[in-house]
Amino acid sequence: MKNYIALVLFVCLTNVGMAQAFQRDGNYLQAGFGAQLHTLGPISVGYERGITGLIGIGRFGVGGVIANEFYYNPLYVNSVQNRTTLMGRCAYHFDFDIEKMDVYAGAAVAIQFRGDNKDKTTGYSYGNTIARISPFPTVFGGIRYYFSEKFAVYAEVGYGLGYLSGGIVYRFNYQYLLKRSGLNEF
Repeated sequence: MKNYIALVLFVCLTNVGMAQAFQRDGNYLQAGFGAQLHTLGPISVGYERGITGLIGIGRFGVGGVIANEFYYNPLYVNSVQNRTTLMGRCAYHFDFDIEKMDVYAGAAVAIQFRGDNKDKTTGYSYGNTIARISPFPTVFGGIRYYFSEKFAVYAEVGYGLGYLSGGIVYRFNYQYLLKRSGLNEF
């Protein structure tokens, strides 16, 4: 019985001392790689900032992502094309009170810049690049697991950059970095 009480106290006290996985005013940099049909990538870099305290069962974060991918069109032989995506995102991070874990879902608006040098009807290259700009909405859901206070891995599913993506996350406090560097805020 004493061991059981000691175990319960240990679990309760360690959870009290842990910070939330996603925090208001937290800054999160991520780099990742995705998987999608007929593509290499996308390779992405993103930033997110926690903007609210607890609202309901979670917190909101906003940010952006830039990604690039190379893909081929199976209808045309040797057709290699390029897509660069700029995305503004908003995510709701659920506060399930699970240590080191951040579960989230969100929506985004993206602009995709596409370039290829293939004629869409014949597939022949004419040496010039056909460029298109396409806006589109996207939805996603994901999970982050923190190995330490600052570093995590993430996995996301959704429609947009890729059907499945994953990578690393670095959490930092820019005010702390400014104070350590001796620079003042603006």
